[in-house]
Order: sequence, then C-alpha cells, then structure tokens
Amino acid sequence: MFTPFDTAHLTHAAARHVAADTATREANCQRRAAWLAFVARVFAGAPRHVAVAKPVTTRA
Repeated sequence: MFTPFDTAHLTHAAARHVAADTATREANCQRRAAWLAFVARVFAGAPRHVAVAKPVTTRA
C-alpha cells in the first residue's frame, strides 16, 4: 500500500550500486552506443535551423 510517507520511489535503483561484471558492462556499452547512434541519426535528419542568406542588392 502506498502512503504519502513512502519514500522508496525517491531512491533510484542505480543508487544501490554494485560492481557490474564484464558481460553486463559490455552489454551496457553496446546499448549506449546503439542509443547514441540512433539519436545521432535522428538529429542528422532534422531540419537545419539556420537563417536564410538574403541576396545582396545594390538598391537601397
């Protein structure tokens, strides 16, 4: 039962740190690399927010 004084949700599971074994660390590195590649691909396809170069005219 949840009470307003239940603070278990305030402590993230990552705070209970245990040393990850090599397999877990390798899997996390691969997951992170795949996620970063996905994010980079999404941002690469995003429109560029740059100002359009205005043509230079001789008239004022």
